[in-house]
Amino acid sequence: MTTEYGKTVRKLRIDKLMSLKELAEKLGVTPSYISAVEMGRKKLTDELVESVSDAMELSRSERELVWVAAVESRDHVTIDVRNADSSAREAVAVLARNFGELSPEALKSIRQLADVK
Repeated sequence: MTTEYGKTVRKLRIDKLMSLKELAEKLGVTPSYISAVEMGRKKLTDELVESVSDAMELSRSERELVWVAAVESRDHVTIDVRNADSSAREAVAVLARNFGELSPEALKSIRQLADVK
């Protein structure tokens, strides 16, 4: 079964008239690897999401679609706080602890706050 990420990337790739082989060549990987990522059989990393977006020369709005699809395709999300100050670390911890209890309205508000343009 194709992941949401796979569906999104495949559509964008077709819209840009780019074959799976061409994308794989730009990334220096095999077409079967890209296919396995799209199908959810291989791990989807942040680095791969960025590399694919760069290789496909996606616009800002297209990149946003790809990132949303990537997050939806994962079982969990990791936030790197190694270089964050204590306030940022605390915010991430509070969000993680209470995530399951947040209302749709609260999640929408968080999304709007976090949407940096």
